[in-house]
Amino acid sequence: MEKILCLTDFTPISKVAMDFAQQLAGSLKAQLVLFHSVPQEEPVRHMPVGGVPFMEPIPDVEEQKNRETQVRLAKEKLFSFSQNVPGVQSELRVGPITTTLPQAAAETEADFIVLAHEGLEISFPGSVTSKIIGTVPCPVFVLPPQATFQPLRKIVYATDLKADSFTDVSFVTQLAAAFNAEIQFLHILMDDALDTRAQAEAELRLICRRSMYPHMSYFLETAKKVELGIQHFCTAQHADLLVMGSRNNNFWQLFFQSKTQTISSHPLLPLLVLPYKK
Repeated sequence: MEKILCLTDFTPISKVAMDFAQQLAGSLKAQLVLFHSVPQEEPVRHMPVGGVPFMEPIPDVEEQKNRETQVRLAKEKLFSFSQNVPGVQSELRVGPITTTLPQAAAETEADFIVLAHEGLEISFPGSVTSKIIGTVPCPVFVLPPQATFQPLRKIVYATDLKADSFTDVSFVTQLAAAFNAEIQFLHILMDDALDTRAQAEAELRLICRRSMYPHMSYFLETAKKVELGIQHFCTAQHADLLVMGSRNNNFWQLFFQSKTQTISSHPLLPLLVLPYKK
């Protein structure tokens, strides 16, 4: 793990992400890159009457001046932010973040992205966070507003045991090894029939054996709702990080229903979302 891309929009909540990423980069001896995207849309091309090819947009002098000012101010803010973090690099792009962030992550060869999310709107399909998770080529740390960096001691990897949920276990083992942390694989059973439990236990045992990481265990818990089972387990185990795969969106989004009574009454863990890799 050599490079961390930290998303900032210069708000107080993004400062949470920057502080977390800075300390994580120090622990991993990784390069930290602060990323900001100026959300400017491309000028609209107009179709004239008569079937003539698309016309180039007519420049609007005032609009162009506003765009240039917006980019200049963003550069100044990004420079100011980066000055407070020794050794940090910065990356500024212009365009929708759902386009510029995946491009920057790929071009800078980022090992993972750190962003802070406010209001738990991650569960809504139209949210920026949800779209980012679905488009970036690398894992994403999603931090709740109150997150502070703590050396990882216990990592819970929640899975539904479907093949597409195990995207990159090796990434988690590398992260755990840097802190000598324990990894706990967790599967929530809604049906506690003996044959169902036996099959799930066999799959979890196989995963642990293949991973070859010394501090690894697995747990089967029964709950009527998957999200509550995960919440209760993480709380009971004093977990430092929750890991899920991103392919099965319905599974991990369940944990972040902002109006769920039980979840809203507890502080949430940092979440590491792993992208599906074919």
